[in-house]
Amino acid sequence: MLRSLVSLASTAVFAALSLCAADVVVSKITTIKDPGGRVDWSWPRNLIAYDSAGSNAHYDVYTMRPDGTGARCLTCNNPQLPATHKGNPTWHPSGNWIVFQVQKTNRAMRPQMQKIMDMRGSPGIGVNNDLWVMDATGGKLSLLHEVALRSGALHPEFSPSGKYLLWGELIELGGGNGLGREELKVAEFHADGGTPRLDNIRTFRPGNKTFYESHGWSPDDRKIYFTASPDRGGDDYFMDVFSYDLQSQQLVNLTDSPEDWDELPTPSPDGSKILWMSTKGNPAPGRGRRTIADFWIMNADGSGKKRLTFFNAPGHPESSATPLSCADAAWSEDGKSIVALLNRNPMQYDSAIVRIDLVVR
Repeated sequence: MLRSLVSLASTAVFAALSLCAADVVVSKITTIKDPGGRVDWSWPRNLIAYDSAGSNAHYDVYTMRPDGTGARCLTCNNPQLPATHKGNPTWHPSGNWIVFQVQKTNRAMRPQMQKIMDMRGSPGIGVNNDLWVMDATGGKLSLLHEVALRSGALHPEFSPSGKYLLWGELIELGGGNGLGREELKVAEFHADGGTPRLDNIRTFRPGNKTFYESHGWSPDDRKIYFTASPDRGGDDYFMDVFSYDLQSQQLVNLTDSPEDWDELPTPSPDGSKILWMSTKGNPAPGRGRRTIADFWIMNADGSGKKRLTFFNAPGHPESSATPLSCADAAWSEDGKSIVALLNRNPMQYDSAIVRIDLVVR
């Protein structure tokens, strides 16, 4: 297990954390769920939605309080859902709806192939994953967006207004990079009449890249943030973080670091900062190697990059005995805290959720 609590000296108290032009540092790290998975934070309900693998090695969607108590499974043993992976939840800003991924069932598949596809159908990879939607209790759910076999929807993200839903969609398995070909989708989200639906689905491939992974929005619903293949070619495992303005069509490479793996950009509530995971300062992953990554933080324009966590720094107070990779994350409404997934061995579903409390120095 991760150590249950890491405290770093700090006496500062803030009513609200102003992140703009601030030097943000970690004050405390607390393990709140072990094991745990991908996360999202509903501010109106003050609940964390997350996925976690059960004894059948399939993920389900849960909710809990920000301190890790009151865990409740919303999808376990639900007869309306297949007995497959369910995960990667995202809250509608109202707190009334959760969109999540559900792996398709393919009963015609040979058992050995099904085992392989189960691994590739996990929420972090998303092969054969459709998008479903449910209410905050899991009592009302329906299929929202269906994909063809060997395709898949990945990492849905609501815009701050709740008017739009962003996700990445697999359009071709395999390929020279082993990651397949993906594109970004943006749709209007409507829940009038109590039955959610998507309208006017648009497709984006900014920069005409091979791989895309969706992650977040600017506060005005104008920019999307995502991970994509590097600008300079080479190994797609050395991805970069990008922003794309849906109105002006301006594409910006925010990390532009061809020797590092940069992924999972998560904008702060005020839009001034972006949290992301990076292998900077750690051994380069390369094909077939484990990713060892910490969280970094930067200004929304890509300036002011700074390492935020030191889980993989020997001798540091928060150093982990086992190399790990920081992954999915979500901010509190006041910008004072982040809940985050730490992967120790994702192939073995070995991961935990921590709460990272922040102060301004």
